[in-house]
Amino acid sequence: MEDIKRLNEALLVIERYSDYLCRKAWGKTLIIWGIISPIGLVIYFNRQALSMSLNMEVTMFTFLTTTIILLTGLGMTIYIFMSASRLVKLKKEETVESAKESSIHGIVIGGIWFLAFALATLIPEPFSVISNVWAAGVAIIISFLLLKYFFHDAYPELLVVGLILLISSIPLIVLVMIDITLTRIVTVLISSISFLIGGFYSFKIATNMLSGND
Repeated sequence: MEDIKRLNEALLVIERYSDYLCRKAWGKTLIIWGIISPIGLVIYFNRQALSMSLNMEVTMFTFLTTTIILLTGLGMTIYIFMSASRLVKLKKEETVESAKESSIHGIVIGGIWFLAFALATLIPEPFSVISNVWAAGVAIIISFLLLKYFFHDAYPELLVVGLILLISSIPLIVLVMIDITLTRIVTVLISSISFLIGGFYSFKIATNMLSGND
């Protein structure tokens, strides 16, 4: 009986560590997007001047830069989750499945974000200034719902980021009609801060999981 108890305790620690790694992966991913998103927005807001300097059509330049940035983010997302999966090599079937599902999560989320941002490029001026905020907010809310109701995993940090983006976009609708330059600056700040908040919140949840306080 004592051996069985110790085995159960060991398995519980392993399971917590697996969940910890998965949650840490989410935190890293959100922070990465908190860095990539502002860079992408700065390029997007200056697409006219940049496309002219490269002797490219604005539409083609926007499509290429958006694709490159999104693929970079998607690639880093997949790498982060694959790295987390490799750290846990267990014979326990449930844990192995959890690692595989984590990789699937990253691919699904990356695909949703790619589609959302691609569609955002179709929104006309002047609202194209804040279209990326809408795209990120909607994409991450959809991601949260898919993970919760189809993969049966709850990630409140995603909901936090999505709500911050969508709620903060409401005053931007008015601001964009008054001062586009200021709107661009605020949009960049919001896109960075929201993802960073979600990332560090995910790290906090991961720490609580590891200590058994979740």
